[in-house]
Amino acid sequence: MNAILPYRFYIAVFLFCVTLVLPAQNANLRERSNLHFGVIDWATSSENHPAVAITGVSLPGGNESFPVLAGIRGNSKISATAISAVYPREERLGTLDYSSLEPQLLSFLLSVSENLGRLKLDPSLCDPLRPFISVLAEYRLVRLPSVQSVLFSKPQTGNGSASTVSGLTAKGPAEVGGQIVVFRLLCRKDEKSVPVYLMVTAVPVSSTWKITEVLFDGESYAGLAQPY
Repeated sequence: MNAILPYRFYIAVFLFCVTLVLPAQNANLRERSNLHFGVIDWATSSENHPAVAITGVSLPGGNESFPVLAGIRGNSKISATAISAVYPREERLGTLDYSSLEPQLLSFLLSVSENLGRLKLDPSLCDPLRPFISVLAEYRLVRLPSVQSVLFSKPQTGNGSASTVSGLTAKGPAEVGGQIVVFRLLCRKDEKSVPVYLMVTAVPVSSTWKITEVLFDGESYAGLAQPY
């Protein structure tokens, strides 16, 4: 019994010493923290501005739309140099940038895209002096499997000589002022997406754009054409 009492006494003394040391250590830690964080220049709530996402621009690419990163003006907080807009790109069609096209031509090309997506070509889109264009085009189009999407290149202006656009060469000299555009039809075959390319030449007829030639890419067409 006498041996237990000194043992309890020593434990009580130890615990008492610990209670004296801990507050001193806590005070020490607070002082070090205040010294460390006190030298940091903290921004006040009024200086905090929420991040604002750059508004995308809807880019019509046939019957598809792509988000476009709009250009960023020069800003000292970001960069001293302005950043130009970024447009999507297709391997053969190039950059899908139609921002410089006149609205009437763009509307016409979108109508052609819509027709091609349905494997059709409305005669009203073609030169009335060449009624065979829509007939021959549809004769080939109906042999293709269903179309998933349609894209077209930025038009190239004809200069009176044979023109090559996206690997396709027109049969004859392109009319001066005519617009040469290559379309890509993405078709579905054997659970795979396979592209077919064709060139369309359009000229203004009585202030309205009309198709004067449709030229299919033989290589890509032959790989997808189905027998009647």
